[in-house]
Amino acid sequence: MKKKNQDCLIVPPISIPKAPNEKVKTNRIDSIKLAQELKSGNIKPIRVPEGPYRELRYLIESRENYVTARKIAKQRIKSLLLVTNNIHLLEPDKHWSKAYISKLTELKCSPAVKTRLGMLLTDLEYTRVQTLNILSSLRNFFKEHKELDEYLGYLRSIPGIGFITAATLLGRIGDPNNLRNPREIASFLGLVPKESSTGDNINKGSITHMGNGILRSLLIESAWIAIGKDTELCQFYHRIKNKNNPRIGSRIAITAVARKLTYIIYCVLREQRNYIVH
Repeated sequence: MKKKNQDCLIVPPISIPKAPNEKVKTNRIDSIKLAQELKSGNIKPIRVPEGPYRELRYLIESRENYVTARKIAKQRIKSLLLVTNNIHLLEPDKHWSKAYISKLTELKCSPAVKTRLGMLLTDLEYTRVQTLNILSSLRNFFKEHKELDEYLGYLRSIPGIGFITAATLLGRIGDPNNLRNPREIASFLGLVPKESSTGDNINKGSITHMGNGILRSLLIESAWIAIGKDTELCQFYHRIKNKNNPRIGSRIAITAVARKLTYIIYCVLREQRNYIVH
């Protein structure tokens, strides 16, 4: 479309309004609806990373796929051991060390189970090797792109954010220069609360859970580490926790810390500086 000098907008389907009584879907109806929404200005396009940021996203997605495949392989091995009454073998080692995997290969069982277990262990080893390979590719990628490497350093200066989280942030957010306001990252990650208010009644619920769930989980993990290294964030965590029910206070508080981290991320990226730990 760019070659023909035509603007092209990419819009997520979930953002296009649909009435509950619309039960018929055809290309013609969809085209008319898109044209009407575009004419009225209701369609909000999303940004697509370009250049090295798009390449980085490909690498990040590859890593996420292999990490997910590795987790699935482990779950299938656990399921097989549970069925064959060998689940007790999982108790001594939760880190799947080489010695533990060797113990699994020597497990006495029927030929069919032995074959199945061998295939699953092969899958596990393959995903492990591929995960290490893609991690090495990611490190080399940042060495080859000075601008991204500088942004990576700014992000890693924030307590709790390591190489994987920082790389995933850059791969998903894209060029930091396109960020318009500090609330954008939190909204993109689904860390903002739902709200259903009317009149004087303000009713806020749980977070929206929009956006990439893997990156949101990484940021939550970063928040747990951050409150142990940054006094200001630790005080903020306990202040939010004490305001809420003890049963859910810690969960609400750590989500608030993760949302606060998105503001810090915005600042260090836009101002191109390291974070000062308080």
